[in-house]
Amino acid sequence: MKQVAKLILLSSATAAVLGQAPELIEEGVQDMQEDSGIVGDWNPNWNYDQNGADWAFMNCNNTKQQQSPVDLLKQGMDWYHPEKGLQLSFLPAYKAAVPTRQDSATNFTYTVWGDFGQTFATEPSDYPVTQVIKWDAKYIKFHYPSEHTLNGTQFALEMQIYHQEEFWTHAICVSGIGIISMFFNVSTEQPQVDNPFFAFLDGKSPLDLKTLIPMDFSMRNYLMGYVGTNTVPNCERGVCWYFVRDVQYLSQAQFDKLKVDGVQSNNRKVNPQMKAYKQYDAQGLLYTPPPSEQ
Repeated sequence: MKQVAKLILLSSATAAVLGQAPELIEEGVQDMQEDSGIVGDWNPNWNYDQNGADWAFMNCNNTKQQQSPVDLLKQGMDWYHPEKGLQLSFLPAYKAAVPTRQDSATNFTYTVWGDFGQTFATEPSDYPVTQVIKWDAKYIKFHYPSEHTLNGTQFALEMQIYHQEEFWTHAICVSGIGIISMFFNVSTEQPQVDNPFFAFLDGKSPLDLKTLIPMDFSMRNYLMGYVGTNTVPNCERGVCWYFVRDVQYLSQAQFDKLKVDGVQSNNRKVNPQMKAYKQYDAQGLLYTPPPSEQ
């Protein structure tokens, strides 16, 4: 039976031991120069009419490079490598903040900006010089239906928390972008109860990522990760993705507020012909699988 990774909290010693990979950093610099930005929102000349199949941008349909989104495996490779001394570190340090801006006018996607804190996380790789990165949360995008799937299953909503790396210390995440993604379905309970996290949709309440990702989050959840691309043009390479496997819920009313008028769907579809990738899984020491998996 495959050993399941046991999560540990970030320590300064962990970060100090890990080295650098200059050749990968150089590649990341080149990518940034080619793509001329971080998230692609500066270019209005694309839409979701064909779910990304018609995007003729630099990296978007390059089958020689890993493209996102992907169909996540129910169980990936173990994110624990005792022979290399590597183990996933994941320490959220988010804070509540009233969004500085939120709207649905940014490339067909409801987007929320603000200073939401940070997460310290290991790059999703078994490369010997893998780093622990300080990821600063800058904004959040909501895609419906989900862009990523899990073992072929698609969800009603995917929340993507976009982070930037300030100090350029990565070895693997050469774009300087880290995205923590969570899946949501619309609750079937009656009467439906709002998810308190989405209180910010009233335009005046704070957005508090701690309600979903508290400091002890890594101990109580099942995380997955891989290195792919951005899912919007120009599809920057070397984006580090982190996923929470268990699905969250929201009410239909909340879901409707996250939709964009006139946009039936705003997801880039999974392309099964894209290059294979490595997915890493890590199970918290106190994780309890949902009833459907017990």
